[in-house]
Amino acid sequence: VICCFSLTIEAVLAVALNLPSWGKMIMQENLNHNLPKQPPSNPIASAVSNILNPVVFVVLCIIMIGLQVADDVTWQHIAILVGFSLLMPVLFLLWQISKGNITDFFMQHRDQRDWIYVVAFGSNLMAAWLLNHLTAPALIRFSIVVALCQIGVMGLINQFSKISAHASVVTLFCCLVTMLYGSWLWFTFALVPLVGWGRITLQKHSFKQTTAGIVVSAAIFLIVKALFPAVA
Repeated sequence: VICCFSLTIEAVLAVALNLPSWGKMIMQENLNHNLPKQPPSNPIASAVSNILNPVVFVVLCIIMIGLQVADDVTWQHIAILVGFSLLMPVLFLLWQISKGNITDFFMQHRDQRDWIYVVAFGSNLMAAWLLNHLTAPALIRFSIVVALCQIGVMGLINQFSKISAHASVVTLFCCLVTMLYGSWLWFTFALVPLVGWGRITLQKHSFKQTTAGIVVSAAIFLIVKALFPAVA
């Protein structure tokens, strides 16, 4: 229900701001998925995309998880979570950018994302094995399983079409916030259509691609949560 509401707000927001390119993108997305040579300039959309990016939300998720399990967590758990789930993929991305294999931090070209998904999945798989071996708290193991499923599914989808990592990660963040601190924080889901609007306005993703990111992330979170009753 919340995801449907977020998608509706995303559409209303775009129409209310009178974005001429937005409607055209929805009509043409099945005909042409190529990025425009000169994406439209919108300082507000750029600020939204740059500030509310996946890395920021991953950091916030790790902080929230650490605070929730502060009494049971050890420095090894946090080091594994930060090192394998965050630093290793980001460092690999920066290395590829420095070599010229990737053009930008948000990887607007779909074919440049494959190795990032492979590295991220492999590093999180290693983290999952280590955390299970160290008997990490259920919430930490839950978060790693969610990350693995999300990266794996998005990596598979990337073989056929782009999917918005921005929309996916912000949805995961909002789901985690409401699970950990209560449903009264449902208003955080307002970030979902805001981020989606930013990506669509900059023509980095189509409406379908942002919608796919939202739906995939929410579905994975709910399914994995059902498998971890201890964190519910």
